[in-house]
Formats: sequence, C-alpha cells, structure tokens
Amino acid sequence: MPEVAERDTVFAAFGEFMAAFSLADGSFHRFLRLITGMPDDIARLAFEGERTADIIKRVKSIAKITITHDVLMTVLGDTIEQFEKIARMRNMILHRQTFVEGGALVSSDELTSKVAREDESEYLRHQTKDLLNAASDLWKIVTQIQFVKLSLESDGKANRLLILPRHSSSWLYTPPSQ
Repeated sequence: MPEVAERDTVFAAFGEFMAAFSLADGSFHRFLRLITGMPDDIARLAFEGERTADIIKRVKSIAKITITHDVLMTVLGDTIEQFEKIARMRNMILHRQTFVEGGALVSSDELTSKVAREDESEYLRHQTKDLLNAASDLWKIVTQIQFVKLSLESDGKANRLLILPRHSSSWLYTPPSQ
C-alpha cells in the first residue's frame, strides 16, 4: 500500500486532470452546437448522451463543411489531435484496473477479456507530471476551442487573436512509450 502522502499527491493530480478533461469535453459539446447552426435547445436534444469520441467525430466532419478559414482548421485540427491523445490516457485509467505505485497511477489491462494470459498484460505508468501536463493542455484546448468559436461568431474578424500557441511543440503532454 503506498504512503498516504504519495497517494494524495497522485490523486490530487488525477482530480485536477479530470476536472480539466470535463471542461474540455463540455467545450466540444458547445462547439458542436455552434457549428451545426441548430438552436441550442434542439442541439442539446440531438446530441445528448453522446460519448466524447462521437462528439469529436461529428466536430471533425461538420467543421470540414462549415469552417473555410485554413488557419482556424489548423488550430482546430491540432487541438482535436491533442485532445484525442489525452482522451486515450483518460480511457486507459478509467476503464482498466488502476492503482498507485511509486508515485504514479498505473493502469493495467490484466483484468480485461482481451488478455488471455497474465504475461500478456500491459501496464502503463501515468506519472503525476503526465497528469498535470495533460490538465494544462486541456486548459489550452478549452482556450483554443473558445478562440475558434469566437472567430466563427465574428465571421473571421478575430484573426488578430491567432497568436495563441497552436503548434504541437507547445503541448506539454506526450503519451508514454509502451
């Protein structure tokens, strides 16, 4: 059993990560409502209960049709790509056996049906730094989505705001090597 202080540190980082993930997830829901052009109450009904992966898929498809500004599409594409990396990490933590060990959150597929033998199990270590970097990126994602949303609402007149960091080199979280 890990020390209480170690556990507290890991779970505090995990809580920060999950709060930021929830906010970013909600940003994509609101953004989807905007780009469909549907009234908000109808869009809420049309997309209620959709999984994040499905919302992202819809955003990508609809954005290709509705967003004609190349820079906005680049910003959106970079943002979605990073969100999908972080979402994979979140899914590995939430949908697998997870425990604290050595100052990290460790997730394992050991109990999933795809693993026939214990020696085939995959263990991934999510360091506290990884969780905090992902949380920081999720805040950037919320900002980027808001930027694209404001740019679209102003018919592209907000182009001077394009100084926001949007290149992959500005992302802090990188998935662990397996």
